[in-house]
Amino acid sequence: MSLNPHYAKSPTDLSVSDQEQLVEMFKTWLSLIAENEPFFDVMSSQYDQYLGEDLGQFFTPWDVSQLLGALQVAQERTPNSIHDCCVGGGSLILGQLHALYHSQGKEAIQNLYLELQDIDPHMVKLASAQVVLSSIVHQIPLSHIKVIGGMS
Repeated sequence: MSLNPHYAKSPTDLSVSDQEQLVEMFKTWLSLIAENEPFFDVMSSQYDQYLGEDLGQFFTPWDVSQLLGALQVAQERTPNSIHDCCVGGGSLILGQLHALYHSQGKEAIQNLYLELQDIDPHMVKLASAQVVLSSIVHQIPLSHIKVIGGMS
């Protein structure tokens, strides 16, 4: 499937075969989220493997994101907000949410104000999708998420 965002504005712009492939890809993504712990970064390794070099964008490895998230959670009690101004695909914010969930439970996540921002509007959409889908699949409500893409 070749999906160029300049040509395909909605799924109906795709052929039936490409639409079916897109549905299967989404089902696979949801199953990967369900198979892993809440707020696990399922996209970064795939993105780096298939697109990173071509686009010159590389995500923070998951083990580094987990470590930084754990260090941040250890330094603070329960944060009121998390803002990532260069969110990329969301690995660092997912690492912090993952650590917060494991150390303080659902309640700590439910009361957070999240703000995701990136100069690349496609990356901030990916990051917000990762956070929101993990929240939905693992039934961990989010109280507030603000997404800012592009030059703001």
